[in-house]
Amino acid sequence: MAGRLLLLLVALLVLAGLAAIWISGNPAWSGAGITGISCGEPFIRSGNLNLEGSPEPGKPVELVYSVESARIGENISLEVVLPEGIRLKSGDLRRAGPVPVGGTVGIRSMVAVETPGDWIITAWAGPAAEPRLSGDVLFISASKEKCLAGKIPLSLTPVREGAGNPRQEYLIAFREYNPRYKTIILMLPGMDFLGDTSYGDQNKPAIRVTAARDQITVIRQLDFVLTAYASPSGAATNSGADSMLVRNILISAALIIVAAVVFWVIAKII
Repeated sequence: MAGRLLLLLVALLVLAGLAAIWISGNPAWSGAGITGISCGEPFIRSGNLNLEGSPEPGKPVELVYSVESARIGENISLEVVLPEGIRLKSGDLRRAGPVPVGGTVGIRSMVAVETPGDWIITAWAGPAAEPRLSGDVLFISASKEKCLAGKIPLSLTPVREGAGNPRQEYLIAFREYNPRYKTIILMLPGMDFLGDTSYGDQNKPAIRVTAARDQITVIRQLDFVLTAYASPSGAATNSGADSMLVRNILISAALIIVAAVVFWVIAKII
């Protein structure tokens, strides 16, 4: 009787292990998209990234990122990420420390738009455990004669589609999972969302979109974009999910074999 109970216990443990492995590798159960339940006052009340003044090509303008938090005395980190065409002239792009009395903390710096093009400045804030808890963006479109800046992508130069700027399907993969990344990407005008997927063997979160080539050129400058490439056929975009499925099947098969050997050994002992 004791032997049978032991055998049953081992079988239950093995089955529980198989279930845990399968669920942990399945995107539907991985917790993607779940940021947790927040009780009480949120860590970040608001955050705003903006320019103090009108930008002009090559001339410094003040960039301000201001964040409000009710967590007085708790550590907070702020970071502003500049794209390739915008240079830091003075000031800081990062700050870390306790939230001061009053709850407002910020970064001020002088930047200059030095290269014509459509640019996106991103800003992030949050506690040490989740430094990108909150984000904001600033869109800048610059030519040799003028600069346009705004909080909405309508301020960007309209994208002209054609033979030199074809519209097609692209895969955009992120360095890590963060729902704010997808929000920023889909804010761009003319970016049509096709679906969520994963990227390659790295199983990185990714989205499929249709867009013009010039739009993808802007997307590639973002610090959280791992890769962005044309994907005329949707087959390649599912490679990450397929590799994860194969991995789960192989692990499950190996555990079943191990369980069978354990059962055989226990049966011999009993």
